[in-house]
Amino acid sequence: MDITIETTADQIIMRQASIQAYQRNIDTFAAIVSGLPQGEVPPELTAYMAMRAEELPLELDDGTVDLIHQYQHRDNMRRRIRAERQQQAIEQSVVDVHLTQIPEELREQALQEAQARLVQRQAQQAQQAVQP
Repeated sequence: MDITIETTADQIIMRQASIQAYQRNIDTFAAIVSGLPQGEVPPELTAYMAMRAEELPLELDDGTVDLIHQYQHRDNMRRRIRAERQQQAIEQSVVDVHLTQIPEELREQALQEAQARLVQRQAQQAQQAVQP
C-alpha cells in the first residue's frame, strides 16, 4: 500500500483513539458533576465563588466552605467537559478530512492495517517496559 495512505490511516487510528480518550474524560467529568450540587449557587455564596480556599473568610464554617468548594468543583468540571468536547470536535474534523484522502475502495483495508500496526507497536512498547 502507498506510504501516504499508510501514514494517513495511521493518523486516523491515532486520532480516533484521542477522540475516545476525550469521550472517556467527558463521561468521567459528567459522572463527577452528577454527584455535586445542582442548580444555581445560593445567593449568599456567590461572592465566594471566585475565591480560593485560603482566601475564604475564616468565619465561614467548614460546611459552608465545603459547599462552596463543591460548587466550584462542579463549575470547573462543566468547563472541562466543554473543553473536552471542543477538542474532540477538532479531532473528529481532522479524521473526517483524512478519511477523504484515502480512496474509498482502499479505506477499510488501510484502516485495518493501521489498527494492526498500532496494536503491534503497543505490544512492543509493553514488552520493552517490562524488560530491565
